[in-house]
Amino acid sequence: MRPNHRSVSLLQSAVLLALSLCVQVAFAEDDDNSPSAEEREAVRQLAAAGASLLIDGEFQVVSVQYGLSSRSSESRRESSAAPAFDVALLAKLPHVKTLVIYGSSFNDDDVPKLGELKSLTRLSMRSTRITSAGLDSLKKLLPDCQIDNTVFGRTTSSSTRGSSSRGGFTSSPFGSGRTGTSRTSSTRNPSSSLLGQIEQEVTQAELELNDDQLRSIAMILEKFGSYTAMFQDVINQSRISRGNNSSPDSETRSRTANTLRQRIEDRNRDAEQELAKVLSADQLTRLKQLTLQVQRTPLFVASNSEAAKTLKLSGEQSQKIAELSRQRNRFPSRNADGTVTSSRLPSAQIDEQILAVLTDEQKLEWQKLLGPPRKITGSAPIPPEGEIRGSRLERSARFGFFLLDDDHDGTLTDAEWQTSSSTRRAFENAQVELKLPMSIDDFSLQYVKLIAKSRAVAEQRASERQTPSTIPSRSQRPATDQ
Repeated sequence: MRPNHRSVSLLQSAVLLALSLCVQVAFAEDDDNSPSAEEREAVRQLAAAGASLLIDGEFQVVSVQYGLSSRSSESRRESSAAPAFDVALLAKLPHVKTLVIYGSSFNDDDVPKLGELKSLTRLSMRSTRITSAGLDSLKKLLPDCQIDNTVFGRTTSSSTRGSSSRGGFTSSPFGSGRTGTSRTSSTRNPSSSLLGQIEQEVTQAELELNDDQLRSIAMILEKFGSYTAMFQDVINQSRISRGNNSSPDSETRSRTANTLRQRIEDRNRDAEQELAKVLSADQLTRLKQLTLQVQRTPLFVASNSEAAKTLKLSGEQSQKIAELSRQRNRFPSRNADGTVTSSRLPSAQIDEQILAVLTDEQKLEWQKLLGPPRKITGSAPIPPEGEIRGSRLERSARFGFFLLDDDHDGTLTDAEWQTSSSTRRAFENAQVELKLPMSIDDFSLQYVKLIAKSRAVAEQRASERQTPSTIPSRSQRPATDQ
């Protein structure tokens, strides 16, 4: 009987190597399954570099992991003189399906070599220096491979859609859309941006968007991609400029922050121009108001250059507002006697002080920028059976359909459905079956069923948590003889 899958750490590499050398004898009668001498040499070099490998029952390497997380702290110290990891060695292992790489030693120069690994079905990269341009090139070279690229714990993925940032699927399971032609599991755009706000179901309902607008907005979101990807690109460029191992100084941090701030302003400006082609003037104005309403006053006044110009802030006003904004982020300090002192004021008090900086005329202008409060709030209600058409949930479903319909032909195919990860999982968990290919109307009906089931489960769980325990407390238990 052949061995099961086994994970091989650095300390087990010698065992792996000895095992691979025995393969030629063990499979003398089946040369097709026997790793070649070239493969065995590649295994030896990868193991010497500190990679962890996974072997299948045919003694073939099917998974490789390399980087800080693939070794224990002890083995990392012992392997400081180990040979460098050579991506080209992986091309000699034709059965590798999964590759996980960690660390800033990987950059855009490795993209062509990674692109030659056509056997890969999943490539996971953590804290590398591969830029967004390199990532786009890699996706073109490996169109059938799921590519995850994580920086600071946030992941963009080329074949999985994210889950709702609110948690669960009581509102929408469509997550935050995609990154270009890829999907993301992290928040796509912050709700304090125009793109992030237009993704929200409550905002779409408030603006009363029609199908043509929803379809165009889905395409705009695809064009702009993920906010996280933009952030990652700025950070990676900063790493490259300061060198591989150097820590950022205050000047570098300031320069990176300014670059990111400028990229955000450029992105918001370009997004507004694209949305202006889709929305009416009144809808765009209302969208901007709703976006400002979810921002903190300091964030808006201090960082939104358009608002600062509209309010005509003086230099002294901007400086005072910036100082008040920093107070919101102050952390409590621990004293020598162990007590904690906090100089941070409550947010409401900070907002009041910022408004006090403005003149009466500026305050009136500020209220105009904010506009009236939202008319529509809360999750979309479940429509009665037969009254789905025109409901908030149906609009949400149709927008989700446009996000899933990659070729925009009005039909959801099995291939398009398979590229959805969390959305598909939500349907499967709720046991709501889709018969593909499917039209947008049929999808909307099934979507409403999904939300109804999800909310019923959530309500049941909430009810169970509120049910008093049947186990008597200590004070309620009868006394027993000692």
